[in-house]
Amino acid sequence: MASVAALLQANPSYRLKVIGYADSVGNSENNNKIALRRANAVIDALVNMFSIDASRLSAESKGEDAPLANESVKVSETTSDGQVISNNLSRMNRRVEFVIK
Repeated sequence: MASVAALLQANPSYRLKVIGYADSVGNSENNNKIALRRANAVIDALVNMFSIDASRLSAESKGEDAPLANESVKVSETTSDGQVISNNLSRMNRRVEFVIK
């Protein structure tokens, strides 16, 4: 996030749209709300931590649309102590995207 803030600080005419995404856990309406909260949390951090003017920032939600990863795929990893942990890829779909306007 610091690199995004630095870009905005160096280019005062840039405006930024922050698009939030969610995984498919839960219903679509809640996922849209979660994704919007995620985008707004990033905006709050840019404003409060990096002093970016809030009027240059906007939030949008795409909810569970446009996933990066297929959540039905299972992946396993082995920890250093030999424990096998199995997860799906849903965490990859919980993200924000930045669009410079």
